[in-house]
Amino acid sequence: MTLNSLPIFLVLISGIFCQYDYGPADDYGYDPFGPSTAVCAPECNCPLSYPTAMYCDNLKLKTIPIVPSGIKYLYLRNNMIEAIEENTFDNVTDLQWLILDHNHLENSKIKGRVFSKLKNLKKLHINYNNLTEAVGPLP
Repeated sequence: MTLNSLPIFLVLISGIFCQYDYGPADDYGYDPFGPSTAVCAPECNCPLSYPTAMYCDNLKLKTIPIVPSGIKYLYLRNNMIEAIEENTFDNVTDLQWLILDHNHLENSKIKGRVFSKLKNLKKLHINYNNLTEAVGPLP
């Protein structure tokens, strides 16, 4: 092979190594670095393709951010959230999924009837926290 044909050879084999692009979008089903809707907590992501979902995973949050009305799916996995105040979800009456796995929640720090107000709640994931008994009351 001559030096003149080396660039052509490199271009041809580069397609072999760059065939798949596994980026962050493949991990979550959305691009966490892509544009977010205007109605979203600044520290979270509300993808344009899922405007009723708010992703706040893996942000080392200690409190639940203000959740805008219209959010139906709230993801708060893998944070350091320790408590839930009674008025936390007053603004999100349409919330259907609340994912709180892998935080530092304790029963004594979940105030009042915070979950019973969520009349449309279908899924509550609250595994891998510091809970000693079931949370409730639920809707």
